[in-house]
Amino acid sequence: MAAGWILCLLSFCLSAAGAFAQSAPAATAPVSPPPPSGNTVLHATDQVRITVYGEDDLTTDARIEKDGTIRFPLLGSVTLAGKTIEQATQDIRSQLAARYIRNPSVNLTVTLHAVERVTILGEVRNPGEVPIPEEGQHDLLGVVALAGGFTDIAEISHISVRRMVNGKAQI
Repeated sequence: MAAGWILCLLSFCLSAAGAFAQSAPAATAPVSPPPPSGNTVLHATDQVRITVYGEDDLTTDARIEKDGTIRFPLLGSVTLAGKTIEQATQDIRSQLAARYIRNPSVNLTVTLHAVERVTILGEVRNPGEVPIPEEGQHDLLGVVALAGGFTDIAEISHISVRRMVNGKAQI
């Protein structure tokens, strides 16, 4: 990489709606509960708890695997990653109702949310993966600050941001 050029590689595994919109976590241990929201999207490595009212033996505490699934009693492998909490709950409810339980009352909560990370390369003091603090997303300068700031030879007028949109890299 040429000196003076800074390449910020923002690795968001799921489709990003904006430059720092919905990002995917790196494969690290979950560390904090997510903000409560009906729009919270589930990610690999999130820790979830699923309960079915009146069916204590179906209570499941699971970590979403890298392939986006968990193992759930009676249903086997269930895909959760990429769905909102509401969508995942409805999916489990529908599968149970179709085969096993009449009008099941399903509750899904995220007990630990996966750490979100970005990768920053170039003329910063600490290049590499940077965890995004649990208080939320940062703008580009916030991410640079998390990487220790620019070096003395950095040309801050030449920054590239790379992100994945619909499975394709955009710069």
